[in-house]
Amino acid sequence: MKNQEPVPLISLNINIENMKTKTIAEQLLVVLMCINTFTSCIMDKQTIIYVKNCTKDSLLIKLTRTDSLVDWQSWNRFDGYDMSQNDTRVTDNAFLEAVASSLALPNETIRIDPYALQRYDSCYIYAIKFSVAKKYSMDEIRTKKLYERQIVTKKDFHECLFEYR
Repeated sequence: MKNQEPVPLISLNINIENMKTKTIAEQLLVVLMCINTFTSCIMDKQTIIYVKNCTKDSLLIKLTRTDSLVDWQSWNRFDGYDMSQNDTRVTDNAFLEAVASSLALPNETIRIDPYALQRYDSCYIYAIKFSVAKKYSMDEIRTKKLYERQIVTKKDFHECLFEYR
């Protein structure tokens, strides 16, 4: 049998220290990844806002940053969606989609896209009576000014609710 040389204790301590350092580094990396995940945009809170129709009419309601009444195709799109002015995509059911996303019956509350209000200090709320929207085209509604427009700010929404009167 060969004589085995004893392993120096210093070398063994260095290996143990390296293992401890690797374990601590791995644990630290896991903790940092968890912190990053919990504080990243995945966890961003988006406030939901509502508009209550306090009138006796059924209304189509739209909150937007634009100062002019948009076509039906844009009523169910969010202001965060940048659409080219030359975009010619038209939905056959644009009016029906607008109604589905923005119809507020009397004394009913609807959910509104919060993007414009979160990004800008003031926005516009457009309201068109449902009876008018069924009877006239959007061009006629604009030309005859058969809609109401109000300028609103974040302060007008009390506890995320705006009462349209």
